[in-house]
Amino acid sequence: MKKTGTVLMALAIITLAPAAWAQGHFGSRDGSHEKRLDCIMERLDLSDEQQNKISGIIDQYQNQQDTLKSDVRAAHDAMRTVMQAEEYNEAAIRTAHGKVSAIREELAVSHARMISEIKAVLTEDQLDDFNNMHNKRHQRRDPGKGNWRTNGPE
Repeated sequence: MKKTGTVLMALAIITLAPAAWAQGHFGSRDGSHEKRLDCIMERLDLSDEQQNKISGIIDQYQNQQDTLKSDVRAAHDAMRTVMQAEEYNEAAIRTAHGKVSAIREELAVSHARMISEIKAVLTEDQLDDFNNMHNKRHQRRDPGKGNWRTNGPE
């Protein structure tokens, strides 16, 4: 049961991380991520073997992604400090922004690599279901704001 919970949480992170990064949020206050993840897991109907493989893949990337998330927060705070300084310094702002962008790029690549490995574990039907759920979620977003909450959770 513990392993299922870990896999469920990891799939929630996988599914929701891009939206969270785009919005500047790092978590949910209302538990909707966990609810959506339970629904996804139920719909995909993963075997024990698939759950074990996915759990291993997530474990492989977790430390790196946690470090990158922490690094991007720190870089963003540093950028904010430079932007709010008494004296305007364009070069410093560009440098600070470049650091934030580089870390986010690395996080996006790591996330995409992990998703690719996870998708390789799914059957063709599960992959179709996973992609359909992902597409439906993105279609419900308010295109002007990039915020799925505008149209309600999945």
